[in-house]
Amino acid sequence: SAGIEQMIFAPQGPLAAVPARRALALCTPRDVIARNAELPVATARLNAATEDAYGAAEATPQVNEFAAANPAAARAALNGQPLTV
Repeated sequence: SAGIEQMIFAPQGPLAAVPARRALALCTPRDVIARNAELPVATARLNAATEDAYGAAEATPQVNEFAAANPAAARAALNGQPLTV
């Protein structure tokens, strides 16, 4: 995979609610992870030739919203409530 890692937030347990998964995604420092791995942030699936439900989502402008960690947006997604994962 040339160093590309994929994070999937399962819709069960403490991440069952969409706002919880969104908050975790918002506070994940993808830019720092990519810099430390010495690779660019990748928003493509490992097999880009395959059409799937995620391909279109990854090509939207909203992807940039998750490129760098944003703790304030993560707290707002949870209305300021703590989340233990």
